[in-house]
Amino acid sequence: MNKKVVTRFAPSPTGYLHIGNARTALFAWLYARANGGKFKLRIEDTDRERYYPDAVKVIYRDLKWLLGGKDDVTLETDVEDGAVWDELCESQFARADRHREVAEKLIAEGKAYYCHLSKEKLDVMRDEARKNGGIIHSPYRGLTPEEARAKAEAEGDDKDPVVRLMVPNEGTMTLNDMVQGEVTVDNARVDDLVLLRANGTPIYHLSVVVDDYDAGVTHVIRGADHLNNAFKQAHIIKAMGWDVPVYAHLPLVTNMKGAKLSKRDADVALWDYKEKGVLSEAFFNYLLRLGWSHGEDEIISREKAIEWFGFDAIGKSSSKFDEANITHLNVNYLKEANDERVAELSRDILEKKLDRELTEAEFITFVKAMPELKNRVKSVVELVDLSMFMWVDSEHEETMFKGLDEKSVKNLVKPLKVGEDGEMSAKDALEKCISYLEGADWNKTDFNQLLCDFSNEQGFKLGKFLMIIRIAVCFSGVTPPFEVMELLGKDRIINRLKTCLKTCF
Repeated sequence: MNKKVVTRFAPSPTGYLHIGNARTALFAWLYARANGGKFKLRIEDTDRERYYPDAVKVIYRDLKWLLGGKDDVTLETDVEDGAVWDELCESQFARADRHREVAEKLIAEGKAYYCHLSKEKLDVMRDEARKNGGIIHSPYRGLTPEEARAKAEAEGDDKDPVVRLMVPNEGTMTLNDMVQGEVTVDNARVDDLVLLRANGTPIYHLSVVVDDYDAGVTHVIRGADHLNNAFKQAHIIKAMGWDVPVYAHLPLVTNMKGAKLSKRDADVALWDYKEKGVLSEAFFNYLLRLGWSHGEDEIISREKAIEWFGFDAIGKSSSKFDEANITHLNVNYLKEANDERVAELSRDILEKKLDRELTEAEFITFVKAMPELKNRVKSVVELVDLSMFMWVDSEHEETMFKGLDEKSVKNLVKPLKVGEDGEMSAKDALEKCISYLEGADWNKTDFNQLLCDFSNEQGFKLGKFLMIIRIAVCFSGVTPPFEVMELLGKDRIINRLKTCLKTCF
C-alpha cells in the first residue's frame, strides 16, 4: 500500500517571503491537497545570525493570504486563524537535541566519525582537492572516537572535533526526481559531509533529514538549487536505514532576460502585490501557471487547481516572472469578485488616504459604485484612486480645483462650439447647466441623460461638454462613468459645479 502523501514547506525566517519560495509553497500545498495528503510547515531557524523573529509572522501571514485566500490577514492574526497547513513546527532550532541523537547513533554504528582536522590543514586539503578535481579525504575517516582523539593529540589537531558522515567511496547514487528525471552522481565526488559542528550544533543537512523523517514527509518539493543537496541528504537517510523521499526540484524563477530574479527587476516580496491591490486568487493563479499548465486554461480557481495539479505538467526550464501577466489576471478576477468584498478590500487603503474612517452611509455608497469602478481598474489601489472625488467635502473643493493640472485647466476653460459657426464660453455653459440641473426632475432622468439632453438643447458637441463636467465634478478628465458621479446626489453635484465656477473662472 502506498504511503499517504505528506509534503512540507520549510522557509528560513531571514526576511520577506519572496516569489520563488511562494511558488514552492504553492506547489507543495497543491500536491498534498490533490492527493488527499497533508501539507506541513516548518520554520528552519538554525541560522541564528540571520534569524529575524518577525519574519516568522510574515510567513504565516503571506501563506494564509496566498493559499487560504484570507483577505483580512495581518501580522497580528493568530497563527491558527485560517491556517492552511496541517501541522506546524515553529522551530527547527528547538529540535537540536534530536538531531544530535541521530548523529551519535551514526557514530555508534561506525557510519560517522570524529574529525579533528584543524582549519589550517583543512584549507590546504581543500586547495589541493580543487586543483586535482577531487574531494577531501579526512585522515580521521574510519577511526573510533578513542583512536581519533589519540591521533589528534599526537598531531596537534583540534581538541574539539566535527562529526562527519562516512560517505561510500565507490558506486553511484541515483535519484528519480519528479521534475528533473533520473539523476545520477558518483559517490566518489561527494565529500564526507559534516553533521555536527565542533561546538555540537547540527548542520543544516542533518536537521532537514531528521525533521523530514520525524514528520513523515514522503515528497520533498523545493527549488532546483537544492538538487545537489539532495544527494548529500540521501546519504544520511540511507545511513540511517530510512526511506528516501520522492524529490521534485522545481526550475528557478528568472526575470524576463533569463537572469536570476532580484529586487532590481521587480517587487519580489509576496506581500508587495497584496499592497499593490492584487487579489489573492489572482496571484495564486499567476504563481500556479509559473511553470505549470493545464492545456489552454488560463483562469484556474483553487478548486480546479487541486483537481488538476500534477508534476507531469512541469518542465525543466526556468520560468520567467512577468508582472504584466499578474495585472491581466487581476483585472479578470476583480471584475468577477463580489462588490461588497472589493469594497472591503479597498476600505483600508481608502481610509488611510483619507486619514479617517468611512461612515456606514459612505460605505454603502462605495459598494453601489463597485460595478462600475472595478470594471475600469487593474488593481484595488487604482480603484481607490478613481473613487477619491467621492470623498472630497465642500470645505476642500476649492483646494482641489486650485490644484488642477495644466491639461485639465485647458480642457475646463476652452470655449464650446455651438452649431456650425457659433461659440459659447465654458463659463456660460457651466452657468446654464447649473440652472438646468436645478430645475430638472432627477427622479425621472439619470445624470448622464440630463447632461445629454442639455447638450442637445444648446447645440454643443457632447464629448467636449462632458469633459468639462467630468473635471468640474471629479477634478480630473479621467473619471468613472456618470452613474458613479450620480451617487454624490443632486445637491452635492450642483454645489460642486458652483464651486468650480467660482474658483476656476
